[in-house]
Amino acid sequence: MARKTNTDFSTTSWAFLGKFIQDVQKEVGDTLNEGLEEATEYLADKLQAETPVNTGVTKDSWIKQMKYRNVKYINNTATNKQGYPIINILEYSKTKGKPFVRKVVEREKKNIERIIISKMEKNDG
Repeated sequence: MARKTNTDFSTTSWAFLGKFIQDVQKEVGDTLNEGLEEATEYLADKLQAETPVNTGVTKDSWIKQMKYRNVKYINNTATNKQGYPIINILEYSKTKGKPFVRKVVEREKKNIERIIISKMEKNDG
C-alpha cells in the first residue's frame, strides 16, 4: 500500500508565490505606465500640431497630466473671454466649429496601441 504523504498547502507555505506574482504585476504595471506615457506624449504632439491657429493660444495650451499610475490625461486649458473651453467650441460649435480632436484620436488609435504594445513586448524578453 502506498504511503500517505503529509502536504501542507496553507497560505504560509505558498507565500513565495504571492511575492513572485506581486513582483510580476509591478513590473508589468511599470512597463505599461511607461508605454502610456510615451503614447500620451505622442498624441499630445499630434493634437498640438493639428490645432487650428488663430492667435496660437489654443495650440500652445495642451497639457499632459501623468501623475497617476497607468492613467494619463491630455487637456487643453485655453478659454475664450466668457470662460468656455476653446476646444469645445472648435469641436462642437455649429457656427465656429473646426472639429479635429476626435478625428486625430481616431486616426492615431493604431499608432497609440502600437506604442504601448511595443513597450510591453520589449520588456517581455
